[in-house]
Amino acid sequence: IEAMRLARVEELEREEAEALRVMKREAEERKAAEKLAQEAEEVRRLQRQREAGQRAKQAGSVRSVCLNIASSPAFDPFILILICVSSIALAIDSPYLEHDGKLGLMLNVVDKISVV
Repeated sequence: IEAMRLARVEELEREEAEALRVMKREAEERKAAEKLAQEAEEVRRLQRQREAGQRAKQAGSVRSVCLNIASSPAFDPFILILICVSSIALAIDSPYLEHDGKLGLMLNVVDKISVV
């Protein structure tokens, strides 16, 4: 009986070891699949970037000029100043203001410039 118990224990240990090997292999396969999925996503992202660059080249020089202007370090401060000037002009404007006068004409010019 003792020999049967020992044989059964050894058999259970082998089964447990096999189950652990299978679980380890499955975990490795999942990791490999996740890594492949990440690499595929990276490839797709790079392809989209390349295609976007090609479309930008095809769009011509107007698009590249606009991109250069918008990515210039002076662009953000310029836009902020323009917003502030426009806000001040809106604050000064009044329905009682003479729009044919000097201040009215100046506000009209500031308004046109800030719209454009």
